[in-house]
Amino acid sequence: MYTNIKTEPALASITEHIRNKVRMGDTKKDTLIEGMNLVFRNNLFKFGDTYWRQKSGTAMGTPPAPPYATIFYALHENEMLPRWSQQIPFYKRFIDDVFGIWLTHEDP
Repeated sequence: MYTNIKTEPALASITEHIRNKVRMGDTKKDTLIEGMNLVFRNNLFKFGDTYWRQKSGTAMGTPPAPPYATIFYALHENEMLPRWSQQIPFYKRFIDDVFGIWLTHEDP
């Protein structure tokens, strides 16, 4: 899933969350957001003996990718799961692996 997280919407969503919900000083927030933007807008990875810049998504092996993915999906889960709680009686996620049960009818 890392490679499928669209960079700009993810950075915007996480930035909004940091600015509005995270309790820390504004200078620390600005530094965290600036660092996050620097890392995820400049994803470099090695393929064979060449280096590439990934334009969208997160390069596999990027050290901050797991917490980035966890935060991004948690923000979406906070919106999605309450809305669909009647259809999703079971849902578990570990980083980017999800297992859930979706009921399509009230009387399965």
